[in-house]
Amino acid sequence: MTKARGWQTYTLEELWAALDDESYSLTPAARDGMADLGFTEQDGVECLRALAKTVFCKSEPDKQGRRVFHDIYKTQWDGRHVYVKFFRADPGGPFIITSFKRDTDKDY
Repeated sequence: MTKARGWQTYTLEELWAALDDESYSLTPAARDGMADLGFTEQDGVECLRALAKTVFCKSEPDKQGRRVFHDIYKTQWDGRHVYVKFFRADPGGPFIITSFKRDTDKDY
């Protein structure tokens, strides 16, 4: 079994370019998490644009058997502690935001 790793799989510049091109999707769980935070989709995009390498947490293997890694960030945005997880199924393909929720493990 592949273990989590301490470096980014995707650069933030790749993510931001995908946001600019609207080459991303939000899973229902990510949308629900954003709603729980009181975020609109635009708030979520702004939060993703505000990510910095310093709030990168880890990159973990996909639990559904795909050969991809999910990058995880824990940040603060608009007064809230936020946990974000995303991946790309194919290089150069759209980003899939799988988790966007309140971070209950506030160790930062």
